[in-house]
Amino acid sequence: MNVWASVITAVIGASLGATLAYWLQRARPIVIIDSIRLTVERSSDKVRTRVSRSLEQALKAYERELGFSSSSGKGAIETEQDYVTALTRAQSALEDEIETALPRLKDMARKLREDVISDDYESMDRHFARDSSVLWEPLATAIVRGQFSFPMVSPGDKARGFLQKPKEDTKFHDTEELSNEVVIDMPGPYRVALGFINASGVKDSKLESAGKRLANAIKYRNRSDLLIAIQGIRTIAEDRLVRVKELADKVAQELEPHKRFVIEGTVANSGRTSFSVSNLCKMVIAMKGYPSSGGTDELQDDVEILLDLGVPSAAKALEVYVNTDKETYSGVQGEKGIDYSTPLLVQSGQSQRFTCVSNTATSLPLSVELLQAFKGGNEDCYIALSSIRNRRRQFAVMYSRRVKFRDLARAADLPRQPSRKRIGRNR
Repeated sequence: MNVWASVITAVIGASLGATLAYWLQRARPIVIIDSIRLTVERSSDKVRTRVSRSLEQALKAYERELGFSSSSGKGAIETEQDYVTALTRAQSALEDEIETALPRLKDMARKLREDVISDDYESMDRHFARDSSVLWEPLATAIVRGQFSFPMVSPGDKARGFLQKPKEDTKFHDTEELSNEVVIDMPGPYRVALGFINASGVKDSKLESAGKRLANAIKYRNRSDLLIAIQGIRTIAEDRLVRVKELADKVAQELEPHKRFVIEGTVANSGRTSFSVSNLCKMVIAMKGYPSSGGTDELQDDVEILLDLGVPSAAKALEVYVNTDKETYSGVQGEKGIDYSTPLLVQSGQSQRFTCVSNTATSLPLSVELLQAFKGGNEDCYIALSSIRNRRRQFAVMYSRRVKFRDLARAADLPRQPSRKRIGRNR
């Protein structure tokens, strides 16, 4: 009996020792999602798309070229990446006008009007001299397009070069009329030039007459013409703001079908054994019971998204299906020079970043529900990764920590909770 007890004890000890050695040597993966975005950043350089001819012409009329040469009435065919890049560039320029340039122009016109009304021409001179290039460019564009003009003047005024001088004919600034511009000597180091050359590089007679008249209004401090020009600048800014907003909305609508879900995160290994992560993984969004877009039924299961995993600059696609029907939808290819066929190796004590990107969000099954859930941000989601342990080639599944299916970067901008006042004696 004692012999058998010794054997059993030895077997148990060996098993426990082997188990302990395995647990000490095993890999310890940690998967964290830190970014979920709906963006056009990861557009494909393989997929071909047609340029919107109407939007291209609208932007061209507003001097915001997309840079494509349409080969037909339906527009040119470009790669999605090139088209999205051009649209994003145009959107950025339009947003800059909406948020900065046009409000600044309105503010300049307001200050100039206040200066003229209060007869503070010295302040008006300083403001105009400092911002003349910003003020003259939109006014000149409106003049060429017939959107602004000075009112007709009397024959006597026309004989004096479109001047409406004060009775004392006092001259406050010197002007110099050149072939392509009129130059005004302003206070300090400023010499303001009002050019007569239009956007096509041709001298414009309307620009010449309006430029000379504005120069004379500044030269002789002609209150009426100054107020007409200032009001014209303000009206141009207001009208242009309406038009730019309409264009920006059209560009945003054109970009909408090219948006994709981009998921970024980190795989860390705190264990002693390295492991490789398969390039195929899956995101699960807890949408069981979520109301369908029809409003009468509920989703019978969570939504699963199959992803191709790559390095941070990766942009290959992902496939999406719903558990209920197991239908698979092919994704699109991503950027050049990115290898998605080699598993991601995570050494002991190291971490690796990963990036995955979806097919266009509007083409995904249940796209309406997915976009609503992403906007609401109340549903949990997680990523399931498959790993291969290097020693025994064992297949294992790793799960990320659950996060909300929403724009995590924006959620991080939420304000902190107000701190409570400490109650107690002061020290």
